[in-house]
Amino acid sequence: MCKLLFLILFVLVTSICYAQNNSLSSDTLPDIKNVIVTKIGIKKNIDSILNNYADSLNYYAKGELPSFLYNKCFDLQRSLWKGFHEPISLRWAILEKVSNKESLKIILNSHDMKLKLKCAYDKGSKPQIVIPMIEKSFYQLIKKRYMQLIKNRI
Repeated sequence: MCKLLFLILFVLVTSICYAQNNSLSSDTLPDIKNVIVTKIGIKKNIDSILNNYADSLNYYAKGELPSFLYNKCFDLQRSLWKGFHEPISLRWAILEKVSNKESLKIILNSHDMKLKLKCAYDKGSKPQIVIPMIEKSFYQLIKKRYMQLIKNRI
């Protein structure tokens, strides 16, 4: 009896949704300008979040390291990617905004072994998503950025 009731309810809801989708007029379609403005707003918000992480490193002098550095799978935060199908290395995106080489040197000299842990991300997972630099530890990325700053004398 429950299965029959569920089946009838499912067919009814599906039929209503189908009818509504087919009767969409141009008045009910989303305005393309609003979609673009929303995407730009989301991008600005993501940039602001990444800037906050970078600032925590730029102004680091001593004491407890910023907690996000201990998240070896930080790059998997898909809500901060440009799009679900556009994976980026969030750790590298943050480090590219860091300009204080002294702060990075202090972090590297902390000899905190947790920074050397790597994400156990399965590259063969479905859907197959290739995340840049996922195989590197935070320590390796910090060292890479530090070396860039030294080389460029920033």
